[in-house]
Amino acid sequence: MKYKSKGLLLFAYGKEGELYTRKWDMKALTKNLSSNSEKEDFQEMFHTHDIDEKDLIDGKKFLENVRNRLITNDNGTLSHIFVDGYESNLGLISSDFSQGNFLLTENLFAELCEEYNIKAHWKNSVNEKLDTPIIYQTKKIVLFACGENGELYHVKPEDVQKSNNCDIEKEDLFDGKEFLEDVRNKCIIDYDGSLEHIFVNGFESNLGLASNDFCQGKFLVMEDVFEELCEEYNIKVDWAGR
Repeated sequence: MKYKSKGLLLFAYGKEGELYTRKWDMKALTKNLSSNSEKEDFQEMFHTHDIDEKDLIDGKKFLENVRNRLITNDNGTLSHIFVDGYESNLGLISSDFSQGNFLLTENLFAELCEEYNIKAHWKNSVNEKLDTPIIYQTKKIVLFACGENGELYHVKPEDVQKSNNCDIEKEDLFDGKEFLEDVRNKCIIDYDGSLEHIFVNGFESNLGLASNDFCQGKFLVMEDVFEELCEEYNIKVDWAGR
């Protein structure tokens, strides 16, 4: 039986270390679709997963397996995390594990497991190598993660295998401050393109941006946090307009 999520629930990081959530149920996600058949097709395409509910791992059990090294980066993929039945952007980072989008440290993940009904889908997989031209070269990756007291961590995991070749012309990258200004001025909105990559000091990162009219990326931060990071780091954004 296929698992149907209720919609989308995203977490974002605030300036004082607080966590924000934004939730869209299926009614909100399909409000611009005119017919019931279109709405059903949308749910089938984006929120119906080829997953049996019995194969989902309870969040606490998933964390325990990571801590006991029964689940590692090398033996599978965290394909989905559902929070109260909604597909989410949550991820988990520990000394030997780093998967997902909005990365949380172990202790914070444990706290959220007490607050929400968290289910993880873990599957074995083989990652295919990318075959892309060498145009923009990155220095591997830097990951941002949120700690239990609201602290923001940046880590450069040595064991993460990531292609450092990106099919991007350097002059096509936005400066982080310019990108943020365009989002604030609504020159860039969710519906006219996609956030492909964000580079931090030359490292590919998991950063994303959340504002009133924009919500894209993996580790979502609010506008004022993004602005502070632009002062601290050299941030470049790859935006693909439609």
